Order: sequence, then C-alpha cells, then structure tokens
Amino acid sequence: MNKLSYIIILVFAHLLFSSCIKTETISDFECEEIAMKDFKGLPSYGKVFKENCMERDLVYSRQKCQLAFNDLIYGKGLVEIKKTYGERIINCFNERELEKYAPPTKLK
Repeated sequence: MNKLSYIIILVFAHLLFSSCIKTETISDFECEEIAMKDFKGLPSYGKVFKENCMERDLVYSRQKCQLAFNDLIYGKGLVEIKKTYGERIINCFNERELEKYAPPTKLK
C-alpha cells in the first residue's frame, strides 16, 4: 500500500468516527428554547430535548409552560403571566392559542 492510499484511509476513518462523536454541547438557554418548542408541539424537538436536556434544571421548562398555559386558559392576561413566569414564557404558546385565550381585549 502506498502512502497516498494510507493517507486517504486515515482521513476517511477520521471523518467517519469524528462524525459519530457529538462534541457540541447545548446550553441551558438552547435547552429552554427546545423545551418551549416541544411544548408547542413542533416536530422533532421532543427527541432533541430527551437526548440533551432531560436532566437539566431549566428556568423555562415544559412544566412551567404547562402552568402558564393553565393560567392563560383560566383567564389570566398575558401581562400577568409574563410577570409571574418571565418575558420568555410567551414562546410556549402558538399563535392559535394566543388568539383564542388572549385576544387583544384581554391582554391585561
């Protein structure tokens, strides 16, 4: 085997094995965004959340989204929900939910 073949095999092996090893970590902020998208029901975020974020203690978790959604359904306005849970909690809701449970006349 000549040197060129040996180098090509080494490069190929490196690319093959390095693609299998996940070196990138997901931050807590990204995990929170993933949790909120998963709560909205967006496809494929549940799997990413389970693989990378399940064991983390997040500020914006799926449980917090559920509590905020319950408050929204039971008549709390968005301003009060944001005060209770934080500004980013709005990312837990999709447009249809906001239109149905928090119409413009009910924003306070």
